[in-house]
Amino acid sequence: MLDDKTIVTASVTILVTFSGFIIKYLNDIELAKRKDRLDRINKQLGDFYGPLYSLLKSNNQSWKSFREKYKPNGAYFNDPNFPTTQTQIEEWKHYMKYVFMPHNDKIHDILISKSDLLIEDKMPECLLKLISHIVIYKAILKKWELGDDSELISIINFPLEVNEYIYTSFEFLKKEQFKIISKNKPLLKD
Repeated sequence: MLDDKTIVTASVTILVTFSGFIIKYLNDIELAKRKDRLDRINKQLGDFYGPLYSLLKSNNQSWKSFREKYKPNGAYFNDPNFPTTQTQIEEWKHYMKYVFMPHNDKIHDILISKSDLLIEDKMPECLLKLISHIVIYKAILKKWELGDDSELISIINFPLEVNEYIYTSFEFLKKEQFKIISKNKPLLKD
C-alpha cells in the first residue's frame, strides 16, 4: 500500500507535469496567434499599404515638381487669373501619360486586387473616390489617343484625404509589426 507521502509526491508530480503541458499549450496558442497576426501585417505592408505608400509619396513629389516647373501659380486649369497656355496643356498631357498614369495604374491594380488586405471591414470612401478618379482618367487618356482633347481633367478630383489614410495606416501597421517582433525576440545574455 502507498503511504500518504508517496501519494502526495505522485500527485504533485502529476499536477506539475499537467500544469506544464497546459502552460505550454496556452503559450503555443499565443505564439501561433502572434505569428498569424505578424504574417497578416507583413502581407498588408508588403502587398497593399507599403506599395501604396511609396506610389503616393512618389506621385506627390512628381506633382509638386511638375507644378513648380510648369505652373507655380493658381489652379492648373480654369483659373481666370492664371490662364493655362497651350504649352502647359501639352506638358500636362505628357506628364499624365508618362508619369502620373503609370503610377495611377499600379495604384488602381493594388486597390482592386488586394482590397482583402484592408485594415477595415469595408473599403474607405477615400479609396473608392481614388478608384473612380483613376478610372475616369483612363477614359480621358483613351480619348486623347483617339485625337479628342475636349477633356483634360477628371470630373472627380484626386481625394487628398487618401494620402492621410494611407500614411497613417502604414505607420500604424509598422508600429504593430515592431511590437510583435519585439515580443518574439529572445532576451540577450551578456
